[in-house]
Amino acid sequence: MADQVVDPPDPQGRLTTTTTPTGSQKASLLERLSRLNWGEPPNEVFHYTDWLGLKGIVETGSIWATERTFLNDRSERDHALNIVQRFLRELGEGDENHTFVPTLVVGNYLQGKLFVTSFSEAQDSLGMWRGYGPVGGGFAIGRELRCSSKAILGKVTYSNSLNATTAAELRTRWSEIDHSIPGEAISQVAEWTTELLCFTLLLKHPAFVEEREWRLVVRDPIDGSLVGKLREAGNGRSPKLYVELRPEPIATKIIGLNTCRRLPISSIHIGPTESPAESSVLVEWLLRSHGYDLGEIQIRESEVPYRTT
Repeated sequence: MADQVVDPPDPQGRLTTTTTPTGSQKASLLERLSRLNWGEPPNEVFHYTDWLGLKGIVETGSIWATERTFLNDRSERDHALNIVQRFLRELGEGDENHTFVPTLVVGNYLQGKLFVTSFSEAQDSLGMWRGYGPVGGGFAIGRELRCSSKAILGKVTYSNSLNATTAAELRTRWSEIDHSIPGEAISQVAEWTTELLCFTLLLKHPAFVEEREWRLVVRDPIDGSLVGKLREAGNGRSPKLYVELRPEPIATKIIGLNTCRRLPISSIHIGPTESPAESSVLVEWLLRSHGYDLGEIQIRESEVPYRTT
């Protein structure tokens, strides 16, 4: 019987499905986990940010993916790594081929460059406005969720442990590694651990379940071809390292002497603010000046009451 798997994105950046005959090239670990756990993303998701973030995203025609060590909460990273280390200990019981894997995982975790950008299914969430948009200055960019061929798409799991389906899939993939050929085994184990590390970025503490988050995770190639940039984080926080992810192909429009790159934005929500009308004018001006058709983008004011204290 054939398996349904998630293919890499098509040239337009959309996720597609295809039927892969049994015995053909295996889907990646994360593709198989995606098929088992996440399903299709919703039609519209929302990226919460402040004015500087919105302005930068529209001006560059790109989504910003932050390097994982610059994510806001260190406890989030520790939580995911603890879950994986616990699973690795259980996996390694009585398996002599497994002895070096925890060291490899931790080493890759500390050294590997992984970039993350986040979206939420919640379109006007008080918790999200508080967490990701400054008081009186937050915005949520609504768009269809697409990813480039370099990105991994997944829904965040809020748990203190791996679910049974994921754990079983990880064990199956581990058992498929041919340890009789040392060189090949090392390569397969390295790929297995790298994909496992990407998966850690899709694990969060149950306390954050209301975020209803989807993430795009990008691995920096071995040649380091992703060019990182620094940007100010705002609110007095340290600068962050990030990369720009652009849709494929990039929609462009000539405005004056400039070629404007455009994202597939479907709506922009203005967070709770004392002056929503002024914010609407700013958003309309920003979009129009970068080639967006305002007839195709809904600009909405939050229904969450604004509080000054």
